[in-house]
Amino acid sequence: MVKKTKLEVRTEYDNNKGVTFTHKFYDSASISIFTIFLDNHRMIYTTNQKGSPDIRSFSATVKDVFKNYVKLYNKNKRENERIAYPVVDIVNLPSKKDIKEKLETVKKIRKLTFKLFNPNGDFNMSNTYDDMLTQLEKAGAKKGSFVINSPTKFENVAEMITDTKGLAEAKIEVEYKAGGKGTIDHQTMGEKISIDLPEYTSIGSVSNVVVSTLKDKKELNEISDENIKIYEENKPQINRIISNQN
Repeated sequence: MVKKTKLEVRTEYDNNKGVTFTHKFYDSASISIFTIFLDNHRMIYTTNQKGSPDIRSFSATVKDVFKNYVKLYNKNKRENERIAYPVVDIVNLPSKKDIKEKLETVKKIRKLTFKLFNPNGDFNMSNTYDDMLTQLEKAGAKKGSFVINSPTKFENVAEMITDTKGLAEAKIEVEYKAGGKGTIDHQTMGEKISIDLPEYTSIGSVSNVVVSTLKDKKELNEISDENIKIYEENKPQINRIISNQN
């Protein structure tokens, strides 16, 4: 994914001239590489510099592409031939280590909220998520949120959020030890890993190096029986799409 921008420069520094004022613009095209695992709906998000497109930008772009595709596909189709608009939720896989580090600065958790997403085949993957999903099913609801007020066991809070495995969006409203209130957003809970890459490489080689480096990560290898079933059913269509692009 490419984000084309212009870098504005107001001042420059030279050893002889010192600081000089200027007004220049330089073209910039920062990128992010999204490597998607089709069999379990996991993804590796790789940035190359500050200002690279983030997960929110990717999510908005994907939704827009799908919307336009479905609209074009359904044009002039009979009602029984039309396809439905997909529900797309793209969020970080929460990292327990990262959550615990953030909670070390917290004096009190005022509220913990979980917003559930469509499981899309991710059944029996998370006890926390499955328990909340069961409650929705009992109530005959397709969507819902769960709120826990003033939890005091921070270790268990981190465990619960991690156990959702990205199937529920968590939001923690807190009071900090240093004073003031704030919110720990789900988008900041993902694990960040630095990988050294050779200069002047290609997008394909970057993706290969990243996947090879993270191939043993448990979170990327988890796959349910339902995931496998969905993937195998759609594999012929996926292969056709890939073949047409090559």
